[in-house]
Amino acid sequence: MSSSEPPKRGRDAGNPKNRNPKTFIDDKDAALQLARTIAEIQEDKSQQKAGKHQHQAQTSALSSTNKKDKTSKRKMEKVKASIATEIARAKREKFKKRKKAKETAMNPGPQTSSQLKAAAAPAQKRVTFG
Repeated sequence: MSSSEPPKRGRDAGNPKNRNPKTFIDDKDAALQLARTIAEIQEDKSQQKAGKHQHQAQTSALSSTNKKDKTSKRKMEKVKASIATEIARAKREKFKKRKKAKETAMNPGPQTSSQLKAAAAPAQKRVTFG
């Protein structure tokens, strides 16, 4: 091989024993430090992405549509609660009326003065002229 010829490639490249290995980094410690810095950069990038996703999830939870849903849910709950209390009050009143009716049917109890007068008045006699 002369100095003017380009280096041979492929099968004719020469004996592998004559080749020198390629060296990109001279020191092994430098290689380890390079690997550490690359790993740190990648870790920072992944943490930033995770932080963005977490932030987006938090902001979407607090978005205006969810606030509207919360207020409408609260209103719906209030309406349901008021309807439930009304139904319960109506049931109590109905129960009281039934209880009173049952008690008066079982025990007529003391009659009022107007009821006593009506019962004590004699039947009216019919008079015919003729």
